[in-house]
Amino acid sequence: SENYHEADSLGFFATDSANNSFLIDDFWFGPASIIDIFDAKAADWFMQKHKPLIDQGIAGWWSDLGEPEKHPAGIKYKAGSGKNLNNLYGHTWAKTTSSFYRKNYPNQRVFNLIRSGYAGTQRYSTFPRSGDVKRSWAGLKAQLPIMLTMSMSGIPYMHSDVGGYAEGVFNEELYTRWVQLGVFSPIFRPHGDKHPTEPIYYSEETRKIVRNLLNLRYELIPYIYTMAYQQTLHGKPLVRPLMYEQDDDYLLDKYDLYYFGDNLLVAPILEAGANSRRVDLPIGTWLDFFTGEEYYGGRTIEAGAPISKIPVFVKAGSFIPTIKAQTSLPLIQTDNLTITYYYHNDVTKASGELYLDDGKSPDAIKKGNYQLFSFSAQNSDKELSIDISHNDGVYLLRPGRREIELLVKNLPGRPENVRVDGKGVEFRYVPKDKQVQVKFTMGSAPVNIKIK
Repeated sequence: SENYHEADSLGFFATDSANNSFLIDDFWFGPASIIDIFDAKAADWFMQKHKPLIDQGIAGWWSDLGEPEKHPAGIKYKAGSGKNLNNLYGHTWAKTTSSFYRKNYPNQRVFNLIRSGYAGTQRYSTFPRSGDVKRSWAGLKAQLPIMLTMSMSGIPYMHSDVGGYAEGVFNEELYTRWVQLGVFSPIFRPHGDKHPTEPIYYSEETRKIVRNLLNLRYELIPYIYTMAYQQTLHGKPLVRPLMYEQDDDYLLDKYDLYYFGDNLLVAPILEAGANSRRVDLPIGTWLDFFTGEEYYGGRTIEAGAPISKIPVFVKAGSFIPTIKAQTSLPLIQTDNLTITYYYHNDVTKASGELYLDDGKSPDAIKKGNYQLFSFSAQNSDKELSIDISHNDGVYLLRPGRREIELLVKNLPGRPENVRVDGKGVEFRYVPKDKQVQVKFTMGSAPVNIKIK
């Protein structure tokens, strides 16, 4: 190609023993040479080739094969031998991409999908995938320890090709169970070879289930985005093994059950034909995320899991912020927010938060261009008091006022009255769901809701 001959003439490829460009005959797509990413001039030349596409609106990159996939003995870089630099190639590629954006597009975030890296690669806006995983139940099951151990190692956005990538057969049950796991993963991204991963190619029953799951993922974006903020600021993993929250040697090698943020406990279905599974609930009080059924922790339960359901539990005393589902992230609006509080009489105090910004600025936290909501609940025998406030931070297109829907689930009965900032308001009580619904408008001032 034209680009190949240009890079070859400039000496920008890794070299052989004669200092000629090292030609690999059987790289993934055919004969190829590898950019010397350790050479500053070669790296800059390579990134300049990205610029016209970035200027057209490309917002992310798939930096694939960065091991590199083919790395023959004898290959040399300006920084040393390929043997000594093997693990650093993908890392340096990610750093190069990040540095290029910081210099040339300082107001733009980059999404860099990778499958190779090193300690510290997470600094460079990288989103690693677990590779070309096998389309099988064993392939699905393997994603849990990969995702959780990488998260505990400081790599927070590890995820898999939802549905599986390679080999295997067309399997609607496996696909559905993998989508369920993907919805409660740091990144949701179907991808596959030979067999499609788009829902349109599956049965009407599967499409309906997957459609509901996709809507749920979009609804949970405020919760997930807040998890990303907490990870950035405090280093908290988005997904966490049970041992992260509970110090118990028994939990050290338990990977089939995990926390999704502070409040949700996820128990994926990992076996063919399973309609239920055993769940070791951690200490505390838990509510079925979908049905509201109440469980006390510190014991093992058998959780029902028909094909349309993944067992998910929410910790009593949790605040979960959500929005109306959309078909694409750029369409999401936060003018209307739903805040759900999961009540339990044993929980006397609770707190939570919600982080929002423009979704674009890489320095939103550093510059203070964000809005951070704080939620708190105080529960006495006769009254539940909920306070909602925020830092009144400013960012581009931030709504000045928001319509808030507060849902309080698991209340034992219909309240006598509900007051917002001391004034009685109308409310709706749904006995079947044991749920109270209150709506109000929120500007810059804090709001107090009392339910008696």
